[in-house]
Amino acid sequence: LDLIDLRFDAYGLEKDLVKMFFPLHYFSTIEQQAKNNHVDPFLLTSLIKQESAFEAQAISRADAKGLMQLIYPTAKKVSQDIGIKNFTEDQLLMPEINITLGSKYFSDQIASYGGKVPYALAAYNAGPHRVNTWIERWGDLPMKQFIELIPFQETRSYVKLIFRNYYFYHLLEKGRSPQNTEKLGL
Repeated sequence: LDLIDLRFDAYGLEKDLVKMFFPLHYFSTIEQQAKNNHVDPFLLTSLIKQESAFEAQAISRADAKGLMQLIYPTAKKVSQDIGIKNFTEDQLLMPEINITLGSKYFSDQIASYGGKVPYALAAYNAGPHRVNTWIERWGDLPMKQFIELIPFQETRSYVKLIFRNYYFYHLLEKGRSPQNTEKLGL
């Protein structure tokens, strides 16, 4: 997505200052779960940044909890799917468990949308039933147009901001913008 000019000097920004806004908290856990679930670790990091700003104790108005802002019924189902016994709602505030469950859930969303990450991100935010309706209406449009047609401003911005985060993480950690964005479904 052509969201921003990815050269820090274009904005007179120092790399260290930008890193303050794009931290890598919990990255060893994120990296391990990304590997386990075949998801780009910078994509997971970008999602967590947007969901909770790395606040492990975050609780939303909708009672979504933890780093990846999972609701208990979804987390309970994922915990059963991956064999976590005696899972409790309080465990959603434990970073490793939250990342484990959220990574698996997000990976499943990506798979259910044939690898098209924008659909999976929209579903993570607005719910799969809504995204399925939008795909019925606009699914044959180019992905950038589909994103612009998302009727919920929050979800449309959410998808764009996660891609913004993703680009910044790549630039900060790899020194270049992401390559092969086709694998993200863009």
